[in-house]
Amino acid sequence: MRNLDIKMMRFLLFLLVLLVGFSCKEENENTNKPIAEKVKTVDFLNSYELKTSPLIDTISFLQPKNKYNDFEGLEFSQKLALQLDTIISITKRGFRFYDYDKSHHLYHLSKEYALDKHLKTKIIHNLSVSKNYKTLLFYSVQANVGSFFSVINYTNDYKSILDVKVVYPYKTNSETVFYFYDSNFNIKSYYYDDGVMKTTYDYFLMDENGKISFKEKKSAVREHTRSVKASSGLIVRDSIGNQIGKLNFLDKVTIEKSSENDTIIYDQGQPIKGKKAKIILDYQAYLKHLLIPTESYNHGYIFDGYLFDSYCGQTNFAYKNSGFSIKGKEVLPICMDDLFEINVVDISKYKNNIIKTPKIQDITKDYKQDNTLKIIADNGEKLVYKDTTYHSEYSPTKTFSLYQDQDFPNTFLVGSSMVFSYPNFIFINKENGSINDVYEGGYPYVSPNKDYVVSIDYDLECLSQRTVFIDRIKNDKIEKSFMLFYDLEDYLESDFDTSQFLNKTEEEIYWISNKEFIIKFMSNSDCYESSDHCFYLKYKLKDSFYNILEI
Repeated sequence: MRNLDIKMMRFLLFLLVLLVGFSCKEENENTNKPIAEKVKTVDFLNSYELKTSPLIDTISFLQPKNKYNDFEGLEFSQKLALQLDTIISITKRGFRFYDYDKSHHLYHLSKEYALDKHLKTKIIHNLSVSKNYKTLLFYSVQANVGSFFSVINYTNDYKSILDVKVVYPYKTNSETVFYFYDSNFNIKSYYYDDGVMKTTYDYFLMDENGKISFKEKKSAVREHTRSVKASSGLIVRDSIGNQIGKLNFLDKVTIEKSSENDTIIYDQGQPIKGKKAKIILDYQAYLKHLLIPTESYNHGYIFDGYLFDSYCGQTNFAYKNSGFSIKGKEVLPICMDDLFEINVVDISKYKNNIIKTPKIQDITKDYKQDNTLKIIADNGEKLVYKDTTYHSEYSPTKTFSLYQDQDFPNTFLVGSSMVFSYPNFIFINKENGSINDVYEGGYPYVSPNKDYVVSIDYDLECLSQRTVFIDRIKNDKIEKSFMLFYDLEDYLESDFDTSQFLNKTEEEIYWISNKEFIIKFMSNSDCYESSDHCFYLKYKLKDSFYNILEI
């Protein structure tokens, strides 16, 4: 029995050794055997296809919520096929605050995958352009260079199709839009060059095998925009003279090109010189058409003699301003000498020409106590205005004052002021306490003929900013008409004297005639610093300005 057990143990031991040896042999065979390369598909990219439109517009690739395709998920053979030293560089987009060293979410290619080890790349989209080839959109960042997009076509077994290399130069602050359709793709690239936005369009064709060929390049017409000056509007015609529309007063017009020769027409006996101008009816639609071609017609023709001139080359610094609005509508910059004559003057030389100065009394102290202004009308009606502090940023306080003005007889003129807003004035009837009118702006100074008011607002937050209001009086009401904006820091470049000594007891405005007035401006060259000096601008209203007030 014992010998049997020994034999059995020997047999089992032999069997165990045999099994171990067989196992080791199989492992060695498997170890030495070449691995069959099974190239995976890139189905995982499908979730990154465009769902609604083939338009990719200023993609924010750096937002944490965005997902990125991982090169680690690809087989080695796929990585070799997608090596980025062969990519066609379509465009580049710079990120001003981009930190290359912290861009851990982008895959860092090693030397075996790219010529430049400092290049980081992700697959952004697999675009379903054709079943015959694959079109991939990459996003890359290169140290000391910046970021850029790349488009490359591959065969269905991931061999790159490289016939034409299209390389876009890197431009700071540039943005790009891709549009893929049928066998075409267009690229819109716009960037700023010396403060001027430039827009270019490049058109490419892709044949049935995925070969890319350059088609043409276009540059967008710069948006040379002017405003309609004709109070009755301006007729728009097609190329053969048929009326196709009408532009209203102050409407913006984008001119594509103009005739070489001037034409003179007569309007109520007055000659008006201008050119025949081809205009773009909808500038945004025009830009979209360049990217996404359509059959829609977007042009018309006008006579530009009825447009405000935006580029008059005005050298008189007195005309410099930060823009204006008419009837609450902001207007493009125009030549101010269409509306005014403006000059810097020495006030001492006009003392004998002044026909009117304001006659205003501040009577606040007689009616205000404990931050509360109390007014009693002749019929006993009581009105109370209390200074109020608002619990918001900076805790601004609205403060009330009371004025008596010869130009507004039988009227309590209640003024209120608060940082971040224009002053407000309430005209209260002294007899019954009713509110006759409300005005927003600086203090309303009435013209000699009482047909308009002029006011000046001094921004309480930024002392160098001014707004001049010129508003018409109609039926004893003030109609908001015209606002002219100034930033006095702009006058640092001027060559006229802004150092006249500031006399704080002097008036803000002096009337030379009903059409002429002089305004005093403090010479604030900094937003947060006051000044002890001033300068004076003399305005003379032209008939064209009066026409605006009548519209």
